[in-house]
Amino acid sequence: MGKKSYRRSKGIRWDLILFGMGTVLLIVYGCLQYKNIKDRHDYENTIVRLEEMKEYTLPTKPETEKENEQEEEEVSYQKFFDANEDMIGWLHIPETEIDYPVMQTMDDEEYYLRRNFFKEDDRNGTLILDTDSDISKTSNNLIIHGHNMKSGAMFAALKDFEDAEYTKEHSRILFYTEDEKREYEVIAVFRSRVYTVEDKVFKYYQFFEARNQEEFDNFYNNIKKLSEFDTGVTAEFGDEFITLSTCEYHTKNGRLVVVGKRI
Repeated sequence: MGKKSYRRSKGIRWDLILFGMGTVLLIVYGCLQYKNIKDRHDYENTIVRLEEMKEYTLPTKPETEKENEQEEEEVSYQKFFDANEDMIGWLHIPETEIDYPVMQTMDDEEYYLRRNFFKEDDRNGTLILDTDSDISKTSNNLIIHGHNMKSGAMFAALKDFEDAEYTKEHSRILFYTEDEKREYEVIAVFRSRVYTVEDKVFKYYQFFEARNQEEFDNFYNNIKKLSEFDTGVTAEFGDEFITLSTCEYHTKNGRLVVVGKRI
């Protein structure tokens, strides 16, 4: 084989290799896009079904209010509690996409990691209340976990809270239990990660209850130190908290965290 023929043959082989690599990359990209589209479709389908279950009621109007004043309807979540005994509450942050049931399964904390409210397979999953969180205790911290989905589902919207102005305008966090409506105000927004057992650092995901002033100070001082900006909200021993946690990819096992203080 002459040198020209050899070069031509070698060039053709490289063209075939590059073509093959390009084809593989296109297939991988197509699969990822398909998954994202499917995740969004599954999410939207679930949301439609949840919306159909909502029951709206008008709150009791105080006699002192003007008769022509516009009344805002409230949602009753009792139908959801009746439909699925795993639902521990409903989380809603007004004027955001975060408006979901929260599940708690003591025997298998990850049961709803890839299932929706209706217990169907769904990569979006459902919001999960940590099994170490107890809604019946005072001076506690409710830790709610949720996926950071590219589809925009679940806790993907928490990234917006890294903007101080946005947080100021969306600082109210509502959590409805079967017995009451709880309201929180954002006190800290920060990035962290899941550490190893050996790491001697503050681990926000291990704080569930301040049994004394020292435990409270450790939690409070650390979330304030880590916070990306000053929210202007303060707390003291005896206050209750809610912690929203999702994956963040700034580091290995990264997390984005939004903490609210009950008001």
